[in-house]
Amino acid sequence: MKRAVILAAGGGRRLGQPKPLVAYGGGTLLSHTIGRVVEAGAEEVNIVIGARRRQVEQAAIDVVHGAIRWVVNRDWRSGQSTSLRAAMTDLDQRLDREDVVLVTLCDLPRVPAEHYRALFATVAGLRREVAATGCGSAAGAGETGAGTGDGPGVPVCFGASAWRELDGLDGDRG
Repeated sequence: MKRAVILAAGGGRRLGQPKPLVAYGGGTLLSHTIGRVVEAGAEEVNIVIGARRRQVEQAAIDVVHGAIRWVVNRDWRSGQSTSLRAAMTDLDQRLDREDVVLVTLCDLPRVPAEHYRALFATVAGLRREVAATGCGSAAGAGETGAGTGDGPGVPVCFGASAWRELDGLDGDRG
């Protein structure tokens, strides 16, 4: 099964509101991202929420496609890694060895469905354990993915065995 995890728990302190609630393209950043991962083939969408979670859930109601699971991160103030850990805990018992898990952020509106689809295909079709987005300084952070400097960043896709081996998560980095 192709599963997507959308990290959408942060409070958007610098922005003044949670990023999932930001208006974008006739909806919100979150609704846009849900649509893109579903278009890319996600059969289940796991949305990690924390700050203003009721408002975030309500904002996504209009675009609920297929199987949406809400994962509550009560420790969202401690950084993005806590959202990833919450998703890992939630998925742990349901993950089959053939499953593929795509992780993305709710605030990457310029990532096309084709990019998500390619990540799914690289892990599922080519039997790779991990496929990540290149975030070189030439492309500019935020153009197709998010990262810090050169190297891999989100969105990223994991095979089930690699997903289960993630550790060392702390703060805003995973």
